[in-house]
Amino acid sequence: MKKDKGFTLCELIAVLAILTVVVSIVAPKIFKTISNNKRIVCLLNRDQIVKNYRLQKILTPNLSFETYYKNINDYFTKEVSCPHGYDFTFSDNKLICPVHGAVYLSVTNEEYIYYNFFDSSFNQSLIENIIFHELDDWDFTHHNGNVFYTNNSVGQNRFFLENSLESYKITSNVILSGENGYGIFFDSVTDNDAKDDGYIFQFDYGYDNGMFIFRKRTNGHEHAPFIKIDPLDVYESFDENSYWNTEHKVEVEVLKISDTEKRVKVYIDNKEITENKVVVINTLNSNVKYFGFRTWGSSRVYIRDIRIDRLY
Repeated sequence: MKKDKGFTLCELIAVLAILTVVVSIVAPKIFKTISNNKRIVCLLNRDQIVKNYRLQKILTPNLSFETYYKNINDYFTKEVSCPHGYDFTFSDNKLICPVHGAVYLSVTNEEYIYYNFFDSSFNQSLIENIIFHELDDWDFTHHNGNVFYTNNSVGQNRFFLENSLESYKITSNVILSGENGYGIFFDSVTDNDAKDDGYIFQFDYGYDNGMFIFRKRTNGHEHAPFIKIDPLDVYESFDENSYWNTEHKVEVEVLKISDTEKRVKVYIDNKEITENKVVVINTLNSNVKYFGFRTWGSSRVYIRDIRIDRLY
């Protein structure tokens, strides 16, 4: 009977060399994934503390965060902290992780810009402050008041307004008539040559039977969605036939969480649709940024107003 042989020295060296190569490729990816997961958990933990504080603030309006945090510090130190083992600190209206940056406590202040297209004061001066891509696709005529709405035309139908805020909330009351959808640009960089870089949230009736999606945009072109949210996962009761063509208040909240990243949340009619998603974007390097709207295909969209608030 033939006796089994073990590995020869050359075979062992070859196997070890292969393992070394595999580990050198795989290990950094594993460590990066672990690090990214810890960052997300840390962000969610700080979100939980801030959300609890805001709820307590409703019940006790005079409650300071210092008092609140002192009262629950023992619990949160043990149960909710950074996965790297660091405790959170509070300073200058921020809940801070020494590794992953800060989350701001206040929702907003009184600094905002408001465009009301039903207001009789709406005039040509606003148009002069807008960067248009395909200007002819937007109509400023009187339709139940002064309202933007798109023609039934082909194209991206984009317009942009300047936004100098680092952390902000875009609020708009919008009606989609027909199919397809509309998108809200945020943290975008653009020019007059129909090119834009940044991000967009899409209220998209025409995508996969209706979805909420996030896309990155580069040089005027869209990437595949990096976040997709099915309305059936958001709402306990959902009527597809009436939902998409009903007026909705849409809020896109963009919060700076570090020098290179921002956290994005979206609310529709005061309900957070990103509650079960962590949407984090990379900050673009630009002194001037924009927010705005787009439609596509045969969409007809009525934008009643736009408001942008500073977030702390």
